[in-house]
Amino acid sequence: MPPGPLTAAPWVVFPPLVGRLADAWAEPAAWEGETPFFGSTRPAALAGTITIMELTVHGWDLAVATGSTFAADDDVVATATAVAERIAEGARASGAFGPAAEPAPDATPLERLLALTGRKTA
Repeated sequence: MPPGPLTAAPWVVFPPLVGRLADAWAEPAAWEGETPFFGSTRPAALAGTITIMELTVHGWDLAVATGSTFAADDDVVATATAVAERIAEGARASGAFGPAAEPAPDATPLERLLALTGRKTA
C-alpha cells in the first residue's frame, strides 16, 4: 500500500515507493517467470528492464524540468538502451516514444538512449 496519494506531496511519497520497488527487484526470484505488467502478462525480466529504462529516462526528464543534473551508471544506461531498442518500434506506434532524435556524433551513451526515446538533449 502506498504511503499516500502522489498528489499530496510527490517529493515525500515518491522516494519510499522507489525504495520499495528497488527492494522488490533486488530479489532474484522477481526476475523469473511471468508478471502482470501494463494490463497483460510479460516475462518478469522484461518488466524489470523496462522499469530500469523508465526510471532512467523519466529521471532525466525530471532533472531537466527542475534544472537539476542527472547521472546514471554505465550498466544502467546499457540495460535501459538494450530494452529501449527492443521495444522502440511498438513504443513509437503506441506514442510511448517520440520519433527518434538524431544524437550528436559525440553523444554519450545516455544521450543516445534519450535520442532513441525521442528526446533532444541539445
